Amino acid sequence: MASSSAALRCASLTAGPYLPETRRIVAEAVARNDSAANPITDDAIEQEVRRIKHALDAAFPSQAEAVPFYESAEWNKFPIAEAFRKFLLPSYGDLAVRATAVVPSSAPPLSHRGLRAVEIGSGSGQHGMYLSSAFPGFFREWQCTDIAPELPTVARGITALKAAVFPSVTTHFPAPCVLDGGAWSPRPAWVGGDPFDVVYTANTLHIMPWSAAKTVLREIVPTLLGLSTPPRSESVGSAGRGGREHDSDNKPSSMPPSMKRLVVYGPFNYHGCFTTASNQRFDGWLQQRSAALSGVRDVEAVIEAAAAAGLTQLEHDVAMPDNNRLLVFSNGGSAAVGGGVTGSAPPPTTS
Repeated sequence: MASSSAALRCASLTAGPYLPETRRIVAEAVARNDSAANPITDDAIEQEVRRIKHALDAAFPSQAEAVPFYESAEWNKFPIAEAFRKFLLPSYGDLAVRATAVVPSSAPPLSHRGLRAVEIGSGSGQHGMYLSSAFPGFFREWQCTDIAPELPTVARGITALKAAVFPSVTTHFPAPCVLDGGAWSPRPAWVGGDPFDVVYTANTLHIMPWSAAKTVLREIVPTLLGLSTPPRSESVGSAGRGGREHDSDNKPSSMPPSMKRLVVYGPFNYHGCFTTASNQRFDGWLQQRSAALSGVRDVEAVIEAAAAAGLTQLEHDVAMPDNNRLLVFSNGGSAAVGGGVTGSAPPPTTS
């Protein structure tokens, strides 16, 4: 990594050493440079924020303060959609073509009826609704989830956005469901017997305690995707940003080995060190507000937890604006495109 890392401290709670295979994955990722820039200007984003606010206020004048709306979600939804377009959609053939092109009404029907996605930590529902609008027909269902106290907020957000901003979205948005990494039952009733194709989560792993994040990655994600997970070997993850532990008692699923993906957006450390001064400051703020339970996570710990769940391929590690990353994991199923480990791990900078 670049020598400029001298100005940045390494995370004091980092547990190591990480497994040699994990270090190999990160080293190979350094050699690649996947990135997704913001496809529109800051002025255009500000106009979009004003447009949506106006639409929500006009549609719900007596409930303006009760309708959830987060400007940060508006700013990052555009580069996230760009990353989906470049790195996720191409793996799905004609489904992706139909989702990104104008198709005549006489076109033959899709050979794939669309993906079932589940979002962990949906907040206001802005990401799910926008991604469904940006790629029509790609997601046939988008299941929003959050911790129990936030479900009314998620439900209001979905209802308001569908009515006032995205009335033409055809993706089915079921009622939001409870998903809490700190209080997870083996298989909640809402999961049902039809596994999801994609799990998506944005800006969650650094908010929840690492113990909850491990539960999300090692237990919740494979349950949602219908993966058969092998007994977990010792790997990092028990304390702070990662630690050693032995897990077992994983029950296999009867699902066929079809392609399943986990998409994670947020800031990450590499080689146990912060990559930017701004991420280091953000980490300090997170730990101050949550008694050190929150914090920017080591990408190596996330890779090992995902691998323990059966998501052994890091297909892409995409550089995003504002020192964030978008990680795309897969189980290497039958719909895989390409092979090996891909992605980009950034050299530390002081920006």
